Amino acid sequence: MLYALDLCLTVMSIRHITKAGFTVQFADDVCHIKKGDDGYSIGHIPASVNGLFKVEYTFGADDSATMAEPVDILMLHRRMGHISLDAICALICVGSVTGLQVINDFPPFICDSCEYAKMMHKHISKERAAQ
Repeated sequence: MLYALDLCLTVMSIRHITKAGFTVQFADDVCHIKKGDDGYSIGHIPASVNGLFKVEYTFGADDSATMAEPVDILMLHRRMGHISLDAICALICVGSVTGLQVINDFPPFICDSCEYAKMMHKHISKERAAQ
């Protein structure tokens, strides 16, 4: 997982929008999306300073609570590249990880992948044994 703070944007496919029966019009540094040619507007996206049309999301206090995905701590450990539980808790406490409702009511777990990765290898002798 790569955490890129400024890379939260939505990429839109104009082809998929038009195939769904909508009309896309670019005028006056705004992208208008309408239902049909003379239909009602379902969205307008202003161009940013660099000329890209970035979809902005605004969530109210009630929206963020309903959108939280329940996930247990073991699944979060796997999704985040098997980082330690302390690191996961630190990311949650400082607000780096949002949109999750962490379920941590399980007893301490053992991750098989982490144990396997930390296993010692067998000793390899420097001389070849005669057969």
